[in-house]
Amino acid sequence: MSLPTTIPQRVPVGQEPLPRLVRPESLRDALDAAWAGCTPYRGGTVLFGEFEGWQPQPAALVDLKRVAELHGVRLQQDELVLGAATPLQAVLSDPLVNRCLPILQQVTGMIGNIRVRTAGSIGGNLCAGERSSDLLTLLVALDARVVMARSGGSRTVTISDFHLGHRQVDLQPGELLTEIKVPAPNEARAAYRKVQFTGRPSLSVAAVVRAGQPDIQHVVIGAAGDRPQSITWPLGDQPATEVIRELAYASDHAFGAKYKRAAAVVLVERTLQDLAAVLTASEPPPC
Repeated sequence: MSLPTTIPQRVPVGQEPLPRLVRPESLRDALDAAWAGCTPYRGGTVLFGEFEGWQPQPAALVDLKRVAELHGVRLQQDELVLGAATPLQAVLSDPLVNRCLPILQQVTGMIGNIRVRTAGSIGGNLCAGERSSDLLTLLVALDARVVMARSGGSRTVTISDFHLGHRQVDLQPGELLTEIKVPAPNEARAAYRKVQFTGRPSLSVAAVVRAGQPDIQHVVIGAAGDRPQSITWPLGDQPATEVIRELAYASDHAFGAKYKRAAAVVLVERTLQDLAAVLTASEPPPC
């Protein structure tokens, strides 16, 4: 699915035709509405910003706030499972997230402000397809997966495969993103840093030692190009500067590609220092 980057016609604010609003209370009804062509939303922090004052607008919206199956956080078969419509502020304050995956709580707290986090959801953040998403960079590093459902079935892909490029995600017509799954959260160790001078990061780095791979550090650089870029090193080794510099970098509203390329080397080094400190700290309690 590709979000529109250009919209052909602007109309005076307040004269936009109101879309039909559907408010299902079950996942089945929400899927039926999505299959019928309704545009899903939870908080609308991205969607309404895109369409305000512009044509064409969605003919119908499906509000997911009342769908209980899309909300909440739980542990299931050694995975931390987050409902896609769970508000970011709920993720930030959830005791299970705090106990099992504190890095997710830390990064969620860096997003916007309390108004944005109260309205916006974790699934909406990912479905927006923004290359600068804090959560996208972290969840790719954590090897997270997402579940998409539609009437009659569902499918699961890695978050790195879900994000196809800037404002492009692998969400087919009639599908809803229902869950985000993080494997073995209590065994992962992670650190995160970013460079940000406006509303969105211009560069971000997540460094993770995953469960089952205690000797490998996974580094994901986000907001540099259209997609998060992953590299790995043996734990304890120094970063390969030439590898970092050879990644794809694109200019944005704040910085040029040349600056990002130089800054990435420093940001990766500092994030790995943070990760080393996390690894030497005491073990967290089991989930």
